[in-house]
Amino acid sequence: MKQLRQYIRQIIKEVYELSDKDKEFAKSMGIDPDDDSGYGSARALGLQSKDRIIEDRKALQQYQRKLKSTPEGKKLIQQFMNGKDVTIMHAINYQGFATNRGIKSKNRVDNEMPFQRWLNQYGRKGKDVLSTVASSKPLGASFNAGVSNRDAARGFGFIMKGYPVYISEHDVMSQTLGALPAGLVKHQEQSGVAKRPGEFTYEGITKPGFGWAGEVLLDNWTVIGTYMDIYGNSSLAIFEGLARDSMNMPKPLPMYIYNNGDFVGVIKDKESHAEVRKKLFGF
Repeated sequence: MKQLRQYIRQIIKEVYELSDKDKEFAKSMGIDPDDDSGYGSARALGLQSKDRIIEDRKALQQYQRKLKSTPEGKKLIQQFMNGKDVTIMHAINYQGFATNRGIKSKNRVDNEMPFQRWLNQYGRKGKDVLSTVASSKPLGASFNAGVSNRDAARGFGFIMKGYPVYISEHDVMSQTLGALPAGLVKHQEQSGVAKRPGEFTYEGITKPGFGWAGEVLLDNWTVIGTYMDIYGNSSLAIFEGLARDSMNMPKPLPMYIYNNGDFVGVIKDKESHAEVRKKLFGF
């Protein structure tokens, strides 16, 4: 009975009823809050009806029960929570659905100090669920990014650890935090803004050794490093600016450098910075 009450309270926290203003906005975007067939656009923008939210939550509950029911699933959870046996990346220069629809600003990062600007806004730990991508390779190892959200791995951002709410091979069109209605954010501010896959989304990953996850919904996350892939940022100026930003933080973070997924090295100080730069640029 206690678990049932807790479940009902959680549902109430997450189930948001659209305001008249939200409904008018959805209509102007050609979005039906009750329809989930349009590539999840209602979900991505936080414009789902109550019924759609409840159905999505039921599917997510089923996935979580399956994930927690086997030794392999429990091992996978621990891998994500320790952040060492998998590589979890949250890109801060990646443009997703909301940005492409013109809902979220494209000016997502500060040109001079993108890492520090992001941390000043969101912190090193958080309870709002974030969209990340992940490889089943250990942190500091080379990996092959799959087709889904490959550009996130080729960009730059943060290495994280946290609880895996949902792990999918493909993009599940979850809510875009920077594009949600203000009322929804206010409604969920105590528990943290929720992100969910759809009721009819792809089957979630429940075993280690998955290769590539094109979207991982990560809860109770902690930033443990930064990263950049030189394949998508081949400029020496970009490399130097990001390395300087990561090293000059009040609490510096190790910066993991890749070249199209191939691990180049980790920058922790001036010496390792010089070593990695020589590998990439020859001096």
